[in-house]
Amino acid sequence: MKVKITIPESYADITVSMYKRIMKHWRSEVGGTDAVKRVLKELCGTSEDVIERMYVEDFNALVRDLTWLFAEPKLSDFQLQQHFMMDGVKYGFIPNMQNLTVGEFADLETYMEGGMFENLQEVLAILYRPVTREKSKLYEIESYEPSQIKTDAMGECPMDVAIGAVVFFYRIETALANALPLSLPATARQTRLPKSGDGTQSYTN
Repeated sequence: MKVKITIPESYADITVSMYKRIMKHWRSEVGGTDAVKRVLKELCGTSEDVIERMYVEDFNALVRDLTWLFAEPKLSDFQLQQHFMMDGVKYGFIPNMQNLTVGEFADLETYMEGGMFENLQEVLAILYRPVTREKSKLYEIESYEPSQIKTDAMGECPMDVAIGAVVFFYRIETALANALPLSLPATARQTRLPKSGDGTQSYTN
């Protein structure tokens, strides 16, 4: 009996949680056939038995088609996606990074220092939030209220969206970090400010 196996062709076809599981398998097995079998099982939603019964030639062809997944992403290929849809909800990137609150920035720094891969969903839950209002190119997003539910939800975010957002933030992080201490009073530099309840901003292109 022939079984048709469909594999993703780009980062747009896999979610954050899927990618993290794949990389966990790959790292734990340190590559090799067993790691590839686990990855294929995760990506293709097929059983291990089906993979075991594949011809070596077909198996190797699948591995070749997934070379892009194990190569270092070319960051210049990823652009910031201002919006994306997930589970019927429209999410928007923080509209104006110049209006980033100290609480948001501090949490982003903390998560990034703790490991981008490990904390990717936490980072995305800060950078992307449900759009509450929009008009033309202007839009507002939910205020920043951290929760495990929101963090878990970002596991379904497409990986191309995630990479584009992280690359964008990295590009401006240094400038923000350098400017922040100069713009704060001495007391604020010593004590982290509370998170703002006002997370609605307007994006002007």
